[in-house]
Amino acid sequence: MSTTDGRGREETEEERADRQWTELLQELRVAQTGVQILFGFLLAVVFQPRFAELSEVDRDIYVTTVVLGSATVAALIGPVTYHRLLTGRRMKPQTVIWASRMTMVGLVLLLLTMCSTLLL
Repeated sequence: MSTTDGRGREETEEERADRQWTELLQELRVAQTGVQILFGFLLAVVFQPRFAELSEVDRDIYVTTVVLGSATVAALIGPVTYHRLLTGRRMKPQTVIWASRMTMVGLVLLLLTMCSTLLL
């Protein structure tokens, strides 16, 4: 059964899910790389000589930033893992919906991580 999505595109629900999944993967590739680099730098901070000079408040901000960073990495890697677990179960439309939600959570966490990094 073919449907039109309001923009003149005729595609089945499966075709739409395939297209949306491909688009989501492209978006995730960009975000994941940046988040992983940021997270790597955050993890390296603790090995710097000046880390010992940080105040307790700054250390708390650092720990919060690392936790936010790890949650961001998990949320942005999650959709690919979720898809891999459900491959072949004919659930792609539902997978795309949940993967999109996880991506939005990841982007909100990325915003919080970046704000916390700037505060640090």
